[in-house]
Amino acid sequence: MEYYPFLFIIKQKEFYCIWYSEDKDGFVTENNKVKFFETEKMLFDYAKLKNIEFMENKITSFSIDQAINWLTRKNAIIKSDYFLDFWNLITDLAYSVGDNFYGDAKEEAIHKVYDKLFWGNNLPAVTPKGKKFKPVLEYKQRKILVDIVKDGIRIINSLNSCIRN
Repeated sequence: MEYYPFLFIIKQKEFYCIWYSEDKDGFVTENNKVKFFETEKMLFDYAKLKNIEFMENKITSFSIDQAINWLTRKNAIIKSDYFLDFWNLITDLAYSVGDNFYGDAKEEAIHKVYDKLFWGNNLPAVTPKGKKFKPVLEYKQRKILVDIVKDGIRIINSLNSCIRN
């Protein structure tokens, strides 16, 4: 298992935690709750105490606030890289705490939205040289993405009472 320090920014507050990668990715939990830390020092002290060795000490950060703000804007721009990261992180969070996430539902319409976001990242390994895919989400697909973001925020809010403040 590979461990990485991680920082969520939620309602302008910082929540440190530990993300891991293996067959199924997730976040370190205690008592079926994601283990959050108030400071970077507390995160690294905990890792040392539990003999968790990070693959790198650079902390990856992700702002949930951007998704919350996006929901309030009409016809807001969809940044494929941001929303694909959001989707994948919420999948990992839901898995870690045993919650169900709408984005993981086995529905073709949901998979099509995910695929558009994936291809919109234009990863060099899968994008032909000189080509660039700019995804266009139809109304129903935008609605699916809105529902996925709302459900992701529901999961975030359910993780820890201190996040709701």
